[in-house]
Amino acid sequence: MTNSDVTNDTVKTKKELEQEIIDDLAIANSLYPIKKQEMLIALEKSLGIITPACKAVGIARQTHYRWLQEDELYKQLVIDVQMEKRDFAETKLFKLVAKEVPTAVFYAMRINKPRGYSDSVEHTGADREPIKFVEIKTYEKEE
Repeated sequence: MTNSDVTNDTVKTKKELEQEIIDDLAIANSLYPIKKQEMLIALEKSLGIITPACKAVGIARQTHYRWLQEDELYKQLVIDVQMEKRDFAETKLFKLVAKEVPTAVFYAMRINKPRGYSDSVEHTGADREPIKFVEIKTYEKEE
């Protein structure tokens, strides 16, 4: 067995992944409404963008937001789709970073706040001391 055999066995087609999502939803709750399942699949296809997903399923945006408020399972599944969207975007970003695309490198550093990089600007006083504010009051003379 070669590396390419292993790779071909482990890579799933888009159709297989979509079917897997449908199967997972069906197993999770066989009574789960079909429209919600369709909406979750549409959200995956639209990378979590709500308007095209709603149009594809034929529901109003308000229906999606009501489901988010009323159905904890639906809300969690939508969050999962959003996380997949982030993972997708990060994967693309870091491919650009690997190619040393300057804007991608700067952006990747900017979003890497736990390492100390950020867009914030720190203002300090003399010798990097905190800025001291002095309140100046004026009094008018009575005539």
